[in-house]
Amino acid sequence: MGPDPSKLDWGTIGRTLAGSTAMYVGARNLLGVDLSAGLMTGALPVPTYEGSPFYPWPLVPPAAGVIGTAAKALLTGETQNLGATAALLIPGGIGARKAYRALHPKYADYKNKTPDGRIPIYNNKHALIGAVTPLQLTLKALGLRPSGVAAEQGAAQWLLAQREKLRAYRRDYLQALMENDNHKAEAVQREFKKAYPELGPLQVKKSDIRALENRRQISRLHRIEKGLPSAYRPLFSQILGEASLTNITRDIDVGSTGIEKYLQ
Repeated sequence: MGPDPSKLDWGTIGRTLAGSTAMYVGARNLLGVDLSAGLMTGALPVPTYEGSPFYPWPLVPPAAGVIGTAAKALLTGETQNLGATAALLIPGGIGARKAYRALHPKYADYKNKTPDGRIPIYNNKHALIGAVTPLQLTLKALGLRPSGVAAEQGAAQWLLAQREKLRAYRRDYLQALMENDNHKAEAVQREFKKAYPELGPLQVKKSDIRALENRRQISRLHRIEKGLPSAYRPLFSQILGEASLTNITRDIDVGSTGIEKYLQ
């Protein structure tokens, strides 16, 4: 903004953007630190995770985000995101929360350092994220992302995206084979080979046929039920039966899928 708040001052915006870019590149190359969260774009009120209110709409005012998070918690009964929202209402709350999540023994295992002195760090579900140096952990507590940590996060997001793409290719290929649509199957095969030439052609396995048959014959609730621990499954089966869902959740037999001939 310039002297007139009703008009955009593109000169100021351009200088700020250029300064932010220079600081980001300099800090990354000289110090190995990612300062993006504290620069121009990092200050924008953008929803940062998929489950946040108003995602993926950009530029959501913090006040609206607080109200949205509270409303979502009230409607769904899930209160896990209220802590981050409460930090917005307390002076210094965001910084204190970042320091807590970085330094608390719940997230950093100081007693079991690696042979080279790195500290294992964990997420909310006590799953190992990786191991960082004490300096990297300190920078993380200050709200700065060391380049190694940022690279690990980027690599994890990339791998998850690749996993979803591979699953989509295999799902589309099997569906085309089941429908005897050879033209579509060949198109999917060509696209897969182009995207992943090192992996070779898509192949059909017995586990793929079994999964496809399950999706076609086993109702959604029964598929979810099969994922429950076997010792607890009878209780939930009884609940489903008492909820008068027997007819709508009945499994069906549609016979063979006809793609066994493509097994390799």
